[in-house]
Amino acid sequence: MQRGQMLGFVPPCAPLVLPVRIISGEPAWWEIAGGVLVLMVATAALMAVAARVYANAILRTGSSVKLREALAGSGA
Repeated sequence: MQRGQMLGFVPPCAPLVLPVRIISGEPAWWEIAGGVLVLMVATAALMAVAARVYANAILRTGSSVKLREALAGSGA
């Protein structure tokens, strides 16, 4: 697998690499579908982590909250 093919499956790089590869006609349909699927799963996971940090840290008032505590949700 070449570097361009691999970067199509890495979430931060896929939105930049896949359109260029699609225009050039390189990728097979399964590479496009796989890259989009990986990107959607990574986006959903990142949204879940961000929501947890927001709910456990930003909505709390008072002392500062460490990232570990925000992710774990301890100490309300």
